[in-house]
Amino acid sequence: MSHAMIWTFGILAFFLLLILISKIGRRHSYAYGALAPQQDQKVNARLEEINQKLDGLQTQLSGLERILKEVE
Repeated sequence: MSHAMIWTFGILAFFLLLILISKIGRRHSYAYGALAPQQDQKVNARLEEINQKLDGLQTQLSGLERILKEVE
């Protein structure tokens, strides 16, 4: 095989590899796009739960502050 043929096949293989990587990347982005709304719902539910716990802690802290002011 001549050097020109080797270079030609090498360049073709390189570009085919780039095309393959590009197509795989698009599939992953489509898969992520399908999962994103589900993940958003889970995150929003968790944030709501954390927010409720923080509200409870804030209520308890206000009660403690009131008690401490009465003790002084």
